[in-house]
Amino acid sequence: MNFKYLFLIGIVSLTQQCASWKKNLTSEGGEGGAIENAILDFSNSSRQFKEFNTFHILKVSSEKVIGLSILGDSNKWRLGAIRIGNTNKYFPSRFKEINGKLFYWSDSTTVITKDVLEVMKKYKVLDTVQYPNNIIPDDTGTYSNTTTDYYFCRSNTLKYKKLTSKVAIGHYWPPNLSCD
Repeated sequence: MNFKYLFLIGIVSLTQQCASWKKNLTSEGGEGGAIENAILDFSNSSRQFKEFNTFHILKVSSEKVIGLSILGDSNKWRLGAIRIGNTNKYFPSRFKEINGKLFYWSDSTTVITKDVLEVMKKYKVLDTVQYPNNIIPDDTGTYSNTTTDYYFCRSNTLKYKKLTSKVAIGHYWPPNLSCD
């Protein structure tokens, strides 16, 4: 009887610990809240979080839904003509560090800062070498063959669905999400 009681207490305690991070999810609409929630959910529930140190976040949005894809990615970004103070549609301009892991994404409305370049150097995902004849080196890094995709209601980012897929976000029908 004591064993069953201790087992039950252990299960209840574990369940409360697992769900405690969910209290930190934000209901604020918009891309910022969706990205924060996706990173929080991913870092607490994805096996990929243990496999990689760097994660690329891709965005696909519509009027009512924000789609985000998190991909374990150690590929190197070539700096090329990118300069501090520039904006760029594809080059990462935003980042967040959690537990010694880097999440980065592109925001075409945010300028590239020295902080972004320094953190990319720190995690070894920035290639500043000028290669002759624009040759791309062979060992550019690795990436996960699966992504974790999140679909958030733009008006309330507590409403979301999460999928794991081998197909890139935007190349399959998204799940139904009641955002009314």
